[in-house]
Amino acid sequence: MPAPISGAISSAWDPSSRTPVSMELQSPTWNSTYNEPSSSHQRSELGSEPTEAAEEIPEWLGDPRLQGCRIKLRMRGKPAHKHFEMKSMAENVVTLKDGFSTLEVPLRDILPYRPQRREDVVVCLAEGDLFRRKFRLKSVNPQECVLRQYGVKIQKNEKLFTVQTSLLNVIFPPVTSHI
Repeated sequence: MPAPISGAISSAWDPSSRTPVSMELQSPTWNSTYNEPSSSHQRSELGSEPTEAAEEIPEWLGDPRLQGCRIKLRMRGKPAHKHFEMKSMAENVVTLKDGFSTLEVPLRDILPYRPQRREDVVVCLAEGDLFRRKFRLKSVNPQECVLRQYGVKIQKNEKLFTVQTSLLNVIFPPVTSHI
């Protein structure tokens, strides 16, 4: 038979306790305040991703040719993985969709959502024939990406495009209705 446990038992074992806290965290040396990193905090020590302060304001959002592209965006001061869908822009105020709610955010607080993974769906922002065309990433690196046309079956001799990463923005895949 095991020996009975002596000493204080944490409220973590009390089923009526709302927030279980271990005994170590109840010591006076534990600091419960969280300091959010500044907006210029670099997310990677290797420098592979630019700082928020260095990223440009996406003024291209006002281009009417991008309407209906379901562009993914980020907000300054929010975690990098948190993304929003652009609905519209008027007078330097961007309307974003966040799940079922909508937000109106000044353009200066909006950041582009650059491609990071193979198979991301992106829209090209380079002026010319590729502008507004949708692509799927074949390979990605901080300087340039190799793209294949979105929605086309993969073929041996498919045409590939190489575009600077800074001229691409991730989008939500287009909605298709199967009626």
